[in-house]
Amino acid sequence: LVEEVSKQPFFLGRLFGTPRVQSLALDADLLITTYIEDAVFSAQSAHSIVFEPIRQSVKKDLFGMQWEQQQTQNEIALKIVKTEEDFWDDIVTYLRNDFLTKKVADALVSRSVVFYIGCLIEKARIREQKQYNKKDIFSDPKRAVRRIQGDIQVMKNFFAKIALGMPALSRVIEKEFAPLVAVYECMSIAVGVSDAAVCDFAVVLHKLTGEFNVTRSLL
Repeated sequence: LVEEVSKQPFFLGRLFGTPRVQSLALDADLLITTYIEDAVFSAQSAHSIVFEPIRQSVKKDLFGMQWEQQQTQNEIALKIVKTEEDFWDDIVTYLRNDFLTKKVADALVSRSVVFYIGCLIEKARIREQKQYNKKDIFSDPKRAVRRIQGDIQVMKNFFAKIALGMPALSRVIEKEFAPLVAVYECMSIAVGVSDAAVCDFAVVLHKLTGEFNVTRSLL
């Protein structure tokens, strides 16, 4: 681009190749690099905008009594992905860049898992500190585990649809959902709906979290 502009009449006195123009070329390269880095950062940060309404509308209800006892169709998980879908349509429409769109998708997958596990950890901490009342305890742990399984499937299905046009996203989905799947497996063992050994998934979970206190809270 700098080379083309420099060929125009009277551009810097037609001094292309001189230190002045070489300096301009370096500045232009730096500017382009900065713009690209800013664009990537913005794409990777878009999840914060997407999840603000999700946090406000569903966080208090996720793992609550209605979630466990009444919402048999995984309504809260569907609400999460519906909000993500609405934002995603706008992202695809206005971003129009496959590289940046993939960055947004990667971040949304990761943020979905972080949000879900974060809500579960918060519930676990409340129980551990014994600062809860009857409505905070799963009335039927096996049913709660089934709900979690359904929620995971709803979220993965949503991202799997996106991955149809973005094959590389499939690997991200499996990687990012691995901690949540490990949590689900541990809970399944704990409530007696799985014959696997809890120690197997506890080790996997700890490798994924890397934090003893987080692993302990979840288990």
